[in-house]
Amino acid sequence: MPFWRARKKKKILLIQGSLSPHSKTAVLIHEAAACLKRKFLDHEVLDFRTLDIDICEHQPIEKCTPDTQKAYTLMKDADAYLFAVPVYAHSVSGAVKNSVHLASAVMEKKPVGILCYAESSQSYSASLDFIKLLSQKAHAVVLKPVVHTYAEDYKGNSIYTEGIYQLIEEIIDCLTAYRMAS
Repeated sequence: MPFWRARKKKKILLIQGSLSPHSKTAVLIHEAAACLKRKFLDHEVLDFRTLDIDICEHQPIEKCTPDTQKAYTLMKDADAYLFAVPVYAHSVSGAVKNSVHLASAVMEKKPVGILCYAESSQSYSASLDFIKLLSQKAHAVVLKPVVHTYAEDYKGNSIYTEGIYQLIEEIIDCLTAYRMAS
């Protein structure tokens, strides 16, 4: 490519996977977005609470809802992903799993970071299942650290545990380094 042509700006897509209006994963995404903004990194947020995404794994994307098509396009255009996933009954939410099934073809070899929220330590096993889905279905590259948060890490709509901020910054640095290297 000639030196005078600008390269396409690489973008990280933040995916907030909870449907709850008072979601702790939304707090995680907000903090990750603030970190990306401080680093002047291009990003966009896909918040499942604001979209009507249907299950359409076995039909063409053109037959899905407009919100599902929008989510697919955002995932296709992203160079990296940072999922904030709620854990319910020892598993990540169905909405999150559906999004991976929906966009698995466009996630191949792209880096993924994971932020988990659970009421207790059950997010460890849930994140392993989610890593397996991302690796085997989407053939994405899951980076570490996986950030695990629990109810006691929050006060109201803020993260109370200082170390969580450092882990969010660390996974963003890993995503950035991986994106720039590829």
